[in-house]
Amino acid sequence: MEDQKLIAVHQTHQFQVSADVARLVNCSLPRPFHAGQLAESLGVHRWMAQRIAYCLRQTGAVREVGKQGRDYHNARLAEYCDRQGIPLADICAHLCDEDFAGELHPNAVGAKIIAEEVFKVLKVVHNE
Repeated sequence: MEDQKLIAVHQTHQFQVSADVARLVNCSLPRPFHAGQLAESLGVHRWMAQRIAYCLRQTGAVREVGKQGRDYHNARLAEYCDRQGIPLADICAHLCDEDFAGELHPNAVGAKIIAEEVFKVLKVVHNE
C-alpha cells in the first residue's frame, strides 16, 4: 500500500445531524438498499459505494437492516480488480440466500444467475 497525501480541499461541509450526511447522497434508492444499488444509482464502483455506505452507517445516517451473507469478501475483491483493471463478475450483488442449495453451492436458479453475470463480463472482455 502506498502512502497517501492530501493535495487540495475543494469543498467543506458542516453537519449538525446525521440527516445532513444522508443528503450528500442525492439519489433514488429502494428501502432497504444494498451497496450494488447505491453504486449503480451514484454511478460509482461498488467498492466506493461500500465505503460510502460504511460512512453513512457510522454517522447514523442509515442503519444496517441485514446483510447478504456471502458478500463479506466482495469489497476487497472489487477493489483489487479495479486497481488491476480486471473486470469483476459481481455475482454477490445478484445472489440471495434462496439461490443456494447449501452454505456454498448454488441451486439451479443461483447457477443461472452466476452464468449470466460471468457471460456479461466475458462479452466485455471479448468486445462482443
